[in-house]
Amino acid sequence: MDPVTNYCEAILGQDKNAKESIRLIPQLSSCSDNLLDLIFKYSKPVNLKYGEELIREGLYDQWVYFIVDGDMEVRIAGQKLGSTGGPIVGERCILGEPRGASLVAGENGLMALGIEMSLIDEINRDINAFSQSATDKKECLRYSDEKLRYALELLLLILNQVIKRVIELNGTCIGLLRKLTDTLIEEVDQNPSGDHQNIQEDSIEIADSDFFKHQSEFFSFLRKAYYTAMKNEGTSKRFRVIPFERWEEIFVFQKDYNLPLVEAFAMLNKRQGIPNSECIELAILAFEITSKYTAEVNKSLNEVLSLYDDEQKKNQALESIENSRETQALLETNVTCLKDRLFDPARAALSSGQTSSARKVMNKLSQHDIDALF
Repeated sequence: MDPVTNYCEAILGQDKNAKESIRLIPQLSSCSDNLLDLIFKYSKPVNLKYGEELIREGLYDQWVYFIVDGDMEVRIAGQKLGSTGGPIVGERCILGEPRGASLVAGENGLMALGIEMSLIDEINRDINAFSQSATDKKECLRYSDEKLRYALELLLLILNQVIKRVIELNGTCIGLLRKLTDTLIEEVDQNPSGDHQNIQEDSIEIADSDFFKHQSEFFSFLRKAYYTAMKNEGTSKRFRVIPFERWEEIFVFQKDYNLPLVEAFAMLNKRQGIPNSECIELAILAFEITSKYTAEVNKSLNEVLSLYDDEQKKNQALESIENSRETQALLETNVTCLKDRLFDPARAALSSGQTSSARKVMNKLSQHDIDALF
């Protein structure tokens, strides 16, 4: 099969219903019209059965996946280590890193929308082509800044989800510790004359651990991003004239610890005069910082889980924390509508071998580029 037929636009052409349905994915609901056009051009619907592979350990690729329905098993060296349900996976490819694990569809299969991040390369090709034909330098800069705005928008939508994931992991870690501490205290109260040496040792271990620091450390993310940017010799000098108080004013956590990143970076661009090319550099820096936080919190979570000597209690604690999270019904993906408008039509087009003439649009990619994708 011609690999370009994996792209939504190449399969369905200018199907407005299919394109608009992408906004039914909560993480992409607020994307601009221009970004939506890019996503439709550089995305593919993924339908996997149980055991089929989404991501392969050790490989390099440029796909980021937004999970629509189902979950995945996490495997390293063929061994199942756990599961994940998204809502986004694969973002580490933005840092140019190989896949650290394989992800395969769980028992109920998997529906996902994959976005090929080489769309940023396509934007840069457009900018280079424009600069070669234009004579006005200011016009070139304006064109470049406008085009890169959509690449930055996508990066920030992904980054926001990564930050939310770290916050959720951190909350799980803290919640498990609190439940474990409550259990130890309860055991002492129920048996005050018993041998509590192990309980005391566990309590000391928890009290002396770095686990509780993660809650405050993560929310110093902005401060760490700020000072890292200031110290980075490759960072634009324009960043260095922004006082930290102004930085905090631009990048402020909302009540649910959500960062309005798109709006914040727009302020950097419009009010501070920082071009989007340099904002993209800062976004990549933020990816690197959150990647380190993810590794730290995952390590802490595993250490907390190891403190539970009773598997049943551990599972009960995890289930309790999961159930305590408020479900925001308005943010749930409308799976049925997505299937009807995008996934089923794409599957039908591929199975019949009749794809849209829109595949001509993909001729902008060289054969080398296409081969590198698959």
